[in-house]
This record gives sequence, structure tokens and C-alpha cells, in this order.
Amino acid sequence: ARVMAINRIQDFDRACRVIYLSHDAKKAVEAFQYHVYDYLIKPVRPERLYQSLQSAVAEIQQPVHEMVVLKTVGGIYRLPVMDILYIESNLRVLHIHTRSAGILQKYEKLDVMGQNLPERYFLRCHKSWLINMIYVKGIVGNTFLMQNGQQIPIKANGAAGIKSGYRRFIEC
Repeated sequence: ARVMAINRIQDFDRACRVIYLSHDAKKAVEAFQYHVYDYLIKPVRPERLYQSLQSAVAEIQQPVHEMVVLKTVGGIYRLPVMDILYIESNLRVLHIHTRSAGILQKYEKLDVMGQNLPERYFLRCHKSWLINMIYVKGIVGNTFLMQNGQQIPIKANGAAGIKSGYRRFIEC
């Protein structure tokens, strides 16, 4: 019943962010499979709920006018920057994971691509990964858990600084 409710809400309004509250921490993984925005364990501290609500509202209100032009293997794409979930680099081939265009491939160094994206949203968390912090659900150990279920590693050397950068982002 809960899953059906989440699906109905998201079918009605894709921009809607579902924040799930429960006593059962074991159901968090299942909830994230249905793309909930956040999962909070009861009793919820007011400041934690406020943080989650503030982050969800900020994500919904993100400016959509910032665009990036990607010359990819398959053609040229003009995408809103907020459409990029994360980018993975493998042997100078970038796999750009997007919300609307699937996975695009581009031959370029990750550093070069990163210079063309707004620093306030994108974080280099590993030599092979660049994430859009808007789509991070949380951090577990040295791993970012993305809203689409992808787990992205945080490099061991410098992990504290990367986590601190993400914390500053969510506190804004």
C-alpha cells in the first residue's frame, strides 16, 4: 500500500519529493528503490526534518535556465545542468547519467568536464566520479547513495574534505 502511494504521488507530479517517515530502519533500502527523496526514522528530530524539507524545496526551486552543451558520441545535446545526476569516467570515456536523456558518452577528461559545470552543485568525490549533490540521498561510510540507487565511492584520501563539502551544500 505504501509503495502504491509513493508511485501514485510520483506519477501525478514528477517534481514532488517524497520524504518517508517510519519506525523501521530496515525498510529504508526498499523505500529508496522507489525513489523517495529521504527516509527518516521516528522519532524525528525537528532539525533533521527541517533539513530534509529545506533540501527538497531547494531542489524543486533550482534554476532550470543553466544549460550545458554536450558533444557526445551520439550527437550534440543541450541539457539543463540540473538534468545531470552524476558522471563516471572510464579510460577517458565519460558516462554522463541524466534524468531525461539516459546515459550519454563523451570522450573527455573528467577534469575538463567538471570545469564546465557549476561548482556549487557538482563535487569531485573520486578520481572517476563527479556527482550532482542535488541528487545525493545520503552518505553511508565512504559512499554517496544517489536518489536513483547508485552507490558512488568517496576516495579514501580526502574523504573528510569531500564529506565536509557535501555537508556545507546541504546546510545552505
